[in-house]
Amino acid sequence: MKRKKAQLRKPGSLAVRVQVMARREAKRQAQRVPWDRLLQARTDYIEWEIFGFWVRLIVEDEGDIPDWLRRILESRCLGFLEEERRHRETHPGRNSSFSSRLSNWVESNIFRDARGQGWMLAITFPAVRDFHYHRAWSYWQQCDEEWKERPPGPYPSFEEWRQSADNWEAEPPPGASVLEAYEAHKRVSPERLTEAVARYVDWEAFAYWARSALESDREIPDVVVDELRIRCPGFLEYDEELHKTDLHGKPRNWNRLLLWGEDHFFGEAKKEDWFEAVILYSRRHPRDVRMVEYWADWCDRWREGTQASYPPFEEWRQAADDYVVDPSANDEC
Repeated sequence: MKRKKAQLRKPGSLAVRVQVMARREAKRQAQRVPWDRLLQARTDYIEWEIFGFWVRLIVEDEGDIPDWLRRILESRCLGFLEEERRHRETHPGRNSSFSSRLSNWVESNIFRDARGQGWMLAITFPAVRDFHYHRAWSYWQQCDEEWKERPPGPYPSFEEWRQSADNWEAEPPPGASVLEAYEAHKRVSPERLTEAVARYVDWEAFAYWARSALESDREIPDVVVDELRIRCPGFLEYDEELHKTDLHGKPRNWNRLLLWGEDHFFGEAKKEDWFEAVILYSRRHPRDVRMVEYWADWCDRWREGTQASYPPFEEWRQAADDYVVDPSANDEC
């Protein structure tokens, strides 16, 4: 299938303001939910959206829901067809919003808790910016155009269509900041990227745990020194050498630790030129986001001297994983 270049328009100032407000609200909602629950919900949402793209193509091409697709919908979307039947009886001749009704059913049933508890935007805002979603959306647009001109022979199964969407050479999403990461994303398999992102999130958590000690005027606690010698052999000596030189323009030593780990633990991704995808997906990972939020809160207490001692890394990491923001406290801000 030949790709047609998408026409991407630069968003106006109003659209930019709306996006900024939506981003802030999505972040506020996300703070209330355990990170692993949020991650699973975002993953599930993308899969349901891709399923919806495929269903929409067939229904719009047929002008109705064919029997074989009805059986799939009955299995995956229990109760939806009954709602659809009632809608068509009360709104004859108005079937153009089928995809909206399916999406609304998915949100109301599959994501009932998120919708009812007020954190649906924490799912949808980052999900629709995921490269996997973007590629499927772009492929759906292409199929929509081509099927109107020349309907396919036998319809592809959902698995076949999803595989084609995964292989689709979509135009990059708008925004120069994600262009390099998007190109890098195409150079690595989803499995390798997922594994590398998990490792990077772990590494960044360790770097943030050590950060407060490394940036403090106090002597580095023994627990941090010992952990650094185990996990990062040679770093303390490397850092000591840098301290002997002119530090003008040099990164702070916690950032040197972060960069040291990137060079030592992610050399393969850098060599194969897909490290930018690791960085972007890590920054968007809810566990990473939650860890940074926890660090900011914990570091204030450490600097104020309210922390009795520096905790071991695993203890600190567990506290970061368990960290959520009280909704009532957030609403008061």
